Amino acid sequence: MIESNKKSQQPSASNEPELALFFRLDSYVFGTPLGKVREVIPVGACTRLPNTVPCFLGMMNIRGEAVGILDLRLRFGLPSQLGPKCLIIVFETDAGPFGSLVDEVVEVAEIAVQSDQRSSYVPIIPEDYVLQVTVRDEKPTTIIDLRRVLSSEELRALRTNAA
Repeated sequence: MIESNKKSQQPSASNEPELALFFRLDSYVFGTPLGKVREVIPVGACTRLPNTVPCFLGMMNIRGEAVGILDLRLRFGLPSQLGPKCLIIVFETDAGPFGSLVDEVVEVAEIAVQSDQRSSYVPIIPEDYVLQVTVRDEKPTTIIDLRRVLSSEELRALRTNAA
């Protein structure tokens, strides 16, 4: 299990690099700011809920707390696939904690703002999820905000359905 270090999450004063958690979905590598990640956990059993969006896998009990779990592959239009390296990235939202199922966590690394490459974002995801595009291993890598993957209305509806 990976838990974020709250001390390293403070916003940088200038153009200092910040930390991001890089993860893989299919052949794509994405990043998300580490300060927005609560923890990374193994995949566990989810309780399905009726009348939810297709990418919503269900609710998972994480240390006594109900956490909604999303399949990012489905949300981004990729076929759902549960592999041996799949993990769940847990993050906070206004509607409470949610987790995103990803194919693999690649690494935690520093990123630098590369706003001039914003047009290089991966086209399978809506542009409003994109925070920035950075260079990782000499390739453009999209940094996304996992909290934007579901709209506020979708998050509230899922939480109401779970209650």
